[in-house]
Parts: sequence; C-alpha cells; structure tokens
Amino acid sequence: MRMSEIGFTTAFAIKMKVTAIQQKEKGKMELGNLALKKIEELKREGYKSAEDKLKAEYRKGEIQLEEDEFLKDDLPYCKKCGGKRYYIIEPYMAVPTTCKCQQEEKEK
Repeated sequence: MRMSEIGFTTAFAIKMKVTAIQQKEKGKMELGNLALKKIEELKREGYKSAEDKLKAEYRKGEIQLEEDEFLKDDLPYCKKCGGKRYYIIEPYMAVPTTCKCQQEEKEK
C-alpha cells in the first residue's frame, strides 16, 4: 500500500507504532543484558546471588544495622513488626525496603 492510498496521518501512526514496538523490544534486551552483567559480576565476586552478597555484607559489618533492626539469617528485619527490610530481585539485585510499620508511619 502506498502512502497516498492510506493517508499520511495513518502511515505516520503506523510508523510511530512500529518504532514504539522496536524501542520496547530494545529496552527488554537492554534490561536482560543488565541482568546478565549483574549476575556475571556477582559470580566474579564469588557470590551465587544478590541475596548471598547482601548476607555477606551484613555478616562482615560492611552494612550497618539501623537501631530498630536485627539480623535473622544474616538479613535485616524490623524489631517492632518483624518485617523484612530488604527486597530481593532474584538473582541479581537486592535493595533496601520499608517494613509494614514504616509504611504505616509514612501514610499518617
């Protein structure tokens, strides 16, 4: 089909949709590549996962506990509600998070 047959606006919309799909797929590939790089980095450092690395950092004292936290299985938990203070995005990323009582406090 030629542009004159479907109209410029429709052709432009189709092109934009195709471009958006291509960019979305490229983004997925980039995210996948980032995950692979993180996994390779963890393995080079001698860890099986981000959780293993986080545990080791707490065990070695490289990450300090907050006053309202305690360690359970080498990971931080809240003294007040017992909730986790970390979130594992397996296997390549571990991030701090808020527990239930911290979330409730923020909502007040």
